[in-house]
Amino acid sequence: MHASVCCVSGRASTIHNTTSREICIVDTTFYLILLHLSQEIQPSPIKKTFKLSEAVMPDDVLEYARGGRPPWGLPWHEVDSILIPCFFDGHWVVVHPNLLKWTMMLVDSSYSRKEALKSSLRDKQMSLLTSLFPIICQKVRYFVNSRR
Repeated sequence: MHASVCCVSGRASTIHNTTSREICIVDTTFYLILLHLSQEIQPSPIKKTFKLSEAVMPDDVLEYARGGRPPWGLPWHEVDSILIPCFFDGHWVVVHPNLLKWTMMLVDSSYSRKEALKSSLRDKQMSLLTSLFPIICQKVRYFVNSRR
């Protein structure tokens, strides 16, 4: 999944949507679960390859992708995008995976465009999402069930 940074500054403006897009907004717990999970995952020094089919993903993470969590959740195979609130470097940002384009954008109001480009897209925080997202999607059969 490709990651990029979007900088938001100034006053909020109205966004005119000319096409119907389904968006799923997850709660802050989703990112916290993934953060905790990433700390538990340690590569085996014996195994040199990672097999997606062998990945174990907790049911509470998969419930987000199935639309069972949070109560207002939608199944990911029925949406175009997901909004994930995350707490990076002492403030809140939004990560926006676009499932149609298979890209991920970080929306951060505290970074100027110049700073964002220098920051290497906050690789440490974003790599967690960019590496685990395909696994989650595979486990819930997103690639089979998606109509997109």
